[in-house]
Amino acid sequence: MTFSGISLNSQLLYVLVFVTRYLDLFWNFNSIYNSVMKLIFVSTSVYIVYMMMFVQPICATYRKEADNKLPVHYLIVPCAILALIFIEFYSLAE
Repeated sequence: MTFSGISLNSQLLYVLVFVTRYLDLFWNFNSIYNSVMKLIFVSTSVYIVYMMMFVQPICATYRKEADNKLPVHYLIVPCAILALIFIEFYSLAE
């Protein structure tokens, strides 16, 4: 197994999106299927990032020089600002 064609920055953005999107998992129960799928999405994304960063020999196949095309903060900062501007009401769940 290699991670030569997978972007760590993209995987970190997936983790950020899944964690922020599925925060309601702790206080809003819809169904078992919904809760299980949310847990699967978050845990598999975190596990992929963990393997890309720490698990030998898999992390040695990740090519960092090919992944630094666009700094991630150029995406996160404008999205966070827009999320604060275009919000329906301010709450942790929102």
